[in-house]
Amino acid sequence: MSVMGSAAEETEFRLFSMTDDENIPVFFIDAASVNSKTADEKKAAAVGFLNMITGKDFMKRVCENSGEPRYILASRYSVYDALMEDYPIYAALRDIVSVPDARVFRIAPDGWAYITESRKNMYLLPRLY
Repeated sequence: MSVMGSAAEETEFRLFSMTDDENIPVFFIDAASVNSKTADEKKAAAVGFLNMITGKDFMKRVCENSGEPRYILASRYSVYDALMEDYPIYAALRDIVSVPDARVFRIAPDGWAYITESRKNMYLLPRLY
């Protein structure tokens, strides 16, 4: 969104299914976590850090990006609520991430290698517009 400029506000979003069941919308979300194997003495600090970087105030500053909103699908509704007034596009994004039947997917460890290789071959795809 940060490179789309004013066109971002004219963009419409919709859910689509990437599964055999047409009724289950699937999408990627930006998330952070703590490894379950983290030692107890470090776990409290790790959880505190996660709460700070995923909290509403911090995420709002990250998404605002000096006046050009970034594309980030946060996992906390409060982030969208904080951004909607200044950036209406986040109202549409909140509608998408709050659908009860939506499922978040995760990329396998080699997923980025697959995506990178796929991008090399994108020129082979027919243009659909």
